[in-house]
Amino acid sequence: SALNAYAAEYGTYPPPVTYDAQGQPMCSWRVLILPQLGETALYQRYRFDQAWDSVENAQLFASCPAVYISPARDDPRLSNEANYVLLTGSGTLFPPEGPLAPSGVLDGPSQTLLVAEVKNSIAEWSKPWDIDTRKMTAAIGGSPIGSTANGPTSLGGNHQGGATAAMADGQAVWLPAGLAPEILNALISPAGGEPLTPAEIPRP
Repeated sequence: SALNAYAAEYGTYPPPVTYDAQGQPMCSWRVLILPQLGETALYQRYRFDQAWDSVENAQLFASCPAVYISPARDDPRLSNEANYVLLTGSGTLFPPEGPLAPSGVLDGPSQTLLVAEVKNSIAEWSKPWDIDTRKMTAAIGGSPIGSTANGPTSLGGNHQGGATAAMADGQAVWLPAGLAPEILNALISPAGGEPLTPAEIPRP
């Protein structure tokens, strides 16, 4: 995946968001991995010295890469919005002190979530906008939108009965609406020491 290609090049996964010296959010991980997605021209158009929603960067809202859009999304008017987020916070691949390297995935890349799907009706694709696991609801697909102005609070919403996601080894998984919270937490944690059997890891 592009996230793993970024980690191979830079030593860690990308930060969910970069900030300037004043703490202003400047750039989302979705912009940082554009070269790994083959979107070099779009990457070169981004003004990294400006906020993500500056006049110049706002001109890129209409250029959302198709890979960021869920194939199950049912509203073509939402073409500026991404449907995939990182899971951030303490005990995740993206803790407050900075993103982990692949070597920090002690539970194994096949047992650790890297990116997950949400329904978006508020945030442009380049907006720094991900899931803070401290605020996340355990129910998958429990909300038709699952989002707030500060980020989504639940997984799913595009498909009936669950959400798609990808593990750190690049494999796709299906997170059913009835997935036990303890299994979801084990999948989120990269080094929690909660081994899962193959049968416990949901597959499409």
